[in-house]
Amino acid sequence: MKKIILAMALIAVIVMMTACGGTTTIDKDGTTTTTTTTTDGETVTTTVSGTEGADSWCPEGGDWNVKVEGVEGAGEASWKIDKLITSGEYEGLCHVIYTATGPQGDVKMDYYFSEDGKSGYYEMEVNGQKISQEWSSD
Repeated sequence: MKKIILAMALIAVIVMMTACGGTTTIDKDGTTTTTTTTTDGETVTTTVSGTEGADSWCPEGGDWNVKVEGVEGAGEASWKIDKLITSGEYEGLCHVIYTATGPQGDVKMDYYFSEDGKSGYYEMEVNGQKISQEWSSD
């Protein structure tokens, strides 16, 4: 799980750092990166922040957040690590709640990952219907 979150954060940071010669700042503890880019008179600010929880592969309360400002249609997204599931259908998997807000509405998805990050499930509700999907990278 940490690898997935860190990979997503790294990709976001690389994209932000290479975008049109903007400025990038990283806070003192290294958990928040802010990039500001100005193109054709428009300024876009992207902030990525997160925690990983050092002692567990599924650190309860860990999170990763993205906020984009200055772009029409942009919004916010966050991944919040709920807990390690200890019983039921998803026993042994890490539960992560994804939420996003934007002009088209809010989105909420529940992800369940294995410790090796190679398999899991996601669930979401769309127009009153619950959709579940299993995935595997093996």
